[in-house]
Amino acid sequence: MRVVQGLEAPDSNPEPSTAKYFHDEAYFQLANAKQLRGYHDESDAIAALHLVSFSVLSGGATDYQPVLGIACDWLAQTGLLNDENPKLTLRNMSEAGQLVVKITVWLDIFSSLTLMRPPKYFALYRRLFSEGGGYWAGHLQGGDFQQGCLRMEALSGCPDEAMLGIAEVSALAHWKATEQRSGSLSFRDLVRRGDAIEQRLRKHCSDPPKFADMDHVPLHPNLLQASSMAETGQGALAFPNEAMRLLVANIFRETVVLYLHTVLNDSNPGVPEIRASVGEIVQLLNQLPPSEVDRSLVFPICLAGCMTDDSSRRDFLKGRLQARDESFGNLMQTRAMMEAVWQRRDVHGGAIDWRESIRERSPNLLLV
Repeated sequence: MRVVQGLEAPDSNPEPSTAKYFHDEAYFQLANAKQLRGYHDESDAIAALHLVSFSVLSGGATDYQPVLGIACDWLAQTGLLNDENPKLTLRNMSEAGQLVVKITVWLDIFSSLTLMRPPKYFALYRRLFSEGGGYWAGHLQGGDFQQGCLRMEALSGCPDEAMLGIAEVSALAHWKATEQRSGSLSFRDLVRRGDAIEQRLRKHCSDPPKFADMDHVPLHPNLLQASSMAETGQGALAFPNEAMRLLVANIFRETVVLYLHTVLNDSNPGVPEIRASVGEIVQLLNQLPPSEVDRSLVFPICLAGCMTDDSSRRDFLKGRLQARDESFGNLMQTRAMMEAVWQRRDVHGGAIDWRESIRERSPNLLLV
């Protein structure tokens, strides 16, 4: 925050910094908390999520996986994993508890992109994000759970169905890799599973849900609040208007479709479906004026950038990242990773697995 506010210069070597010292002290306390009490409480989970934010804001200077694991352990202790109706149980939690659950779910799902595995609690997420969900899901009134929706886009810009789609595609990618290793991959089964995911996403693209009371909910609070205070001296940046919110949601939906086709067809930019999805994402971004909202679109910009060989599209997508202040957050690392993928493909040709490239080059990069 001091760097963002111009109170001190970015540190090229963050290891001996005061912030890193406090980070390590906090992690030490968290690592010992379970041994002392026998369990992690809600305060531990909140502190752990702050340390994940530290990793994101510092461009991946720290390993976020152990602290995200603490938040996931707390989530398991809530009983949601085996609950008959997790939506109702979540609805009855405190506001702080609901928020911690939703941030943990968000980060666990997005970590599956770069860790190349299904989200840790994939079965729970299917139940939380699925339509229907029993009698109570359709009878909860008010708040974030009307009609059984979690409304994750109020937190990250990514709507429920796209959040579930990311989890499903990550699980599908892991299944494909497992089947390939055993020599038993059925491409017919792979395509059938992929088609089911895409059909659900396309349904929402044509008829997206509307929540009129979301206009003033902060978007991506960790990153945008910091930038808003730095640039305007004010507090949190308000959620964009309804048209912009729907545009951001559609960008995420189309990005999940693109992610799916990189699994079905490997990371080949020449595949018609991949080329079409990249074109759609670029078209949607062209309708969205450059702003701090772009910080919530790191995943769409990164994936579309990695999956195009068109120089004008590469420049456009790279420019959306460069237009923001790169002294904090993971924009610089994301841009560098995109450029590394381009260089490898331009030199060697063929499919360059974008997720493998992230894991090799920036293992702590979390695309949020």
